[in-house]
Amino acid sequence: MNSKRQGILSIFLSRVLYFGVGISYILAYGNNFTIINFLIGFILGFILLLLMLKRDWNNFFKSLLGRIIILSMAFFLVNNCLVAVAVLGSNFYLINTPPILIIVPLFILILYGVKKGLAATLRLSDILIFISIITGIIAILSIQKNIDFNNYLPMEILDKTDTLKCIISSAFYSVSPIILELSFLKSDEVNKKSIIIGYLIGSFTIFLMILCIIGIFGGNFALLFRYPEYILLKKVNLFNQFEHLETFLSIIWFNDLLITSLIAGLLINKVFNGKWLYIVSILHLCFVYFFFINNYQHILLLYHYTFHILGMLTILGCIGSIINCKFLKR
Repeated sequence: MNSKRQGILSIFLSRVLYFGVGISYILAYGNNFTIINFLIGFILGFILLLLMLKRDWNNFFKSLLGRIIILSMAFFLVNNCLVAVAVLGSNFYLINTPPILIIVPLFILILYGVKKGLAATLRLSDILIFISIITGIIAILSIQKNIDFNNYLPMEILDKTDTLKCIISSAFYSVSPIILELSFLKSDEVNKKSIIIGYLIGSFTIFLMILCIIGIFGGNFALLFRYPEYILLKKVNLFNQFEHLETFLSIIWFNDLLITSLIAGLLINKVFNGKWLYIVSILHLCFVYFFFINNYQHILLLYHYTFHILGMLTILGCIGSIINCKFLKR
């Protein structure tokens, strides 16, 4: 995997958890102060990323503990992606369509991509990043005129505990998925500069999204939306001629979800290959559908505890990789 593709994957992975979970969560706990909280969380995440880049995740993945931790994160991220697509699709696009018919095509696409291998996923990421950049620029330039700077005020800390949750969750939402990418790379293949640049670009785009959401809706009003990042796209208006482009522009988020699911699936395929991949994947799909998509209370639990699970897996992974490294040296 060359340095350019490492950077591209970092962009996708650092943004994926903000769709459907991250932005709503940090807005709920930060309100207008989310802007400052996110910047502090970005710095914290940057420090965590530097520590992660010092570890050999590829060797750690070969150990039993490493496989348990990293596979848990891979399944968890695929789980989040399928739920996000199902909820968004059934609420905004295909209201009368059963959610199972929404996620099965994505599920088949992920399996197909996994069987094609890492090279195919990397080539796809080269195409999708270009599409994401173009659509992102269109979205930002066309909605900035709707920003009201009065909506940024008052910017104050309402609760110290909530502020801490907002900061820590921002760090883990951005950094934790990058562990999947590092698990593919041997220590001498990791291009730290490219991964850091990818993290910076991904975080910057999320920061712009948060600025636009608060600037247009205000912190309190934005909380009324289940997907404020999607509702934001409804404000896109090109040359006062083209409206209702949110369906087209939401491809930005779909690209993040797809690439992340493919990377997670490729890691799962390293352990469960052949017919076992299909058996485990179908069982996981049934679990996602019956336990989450069919039960909104469980989706709310996923929403509230995503960053706790990510944080636990990331910290355990860092500790485990340090122990594994010392064990190999002996």
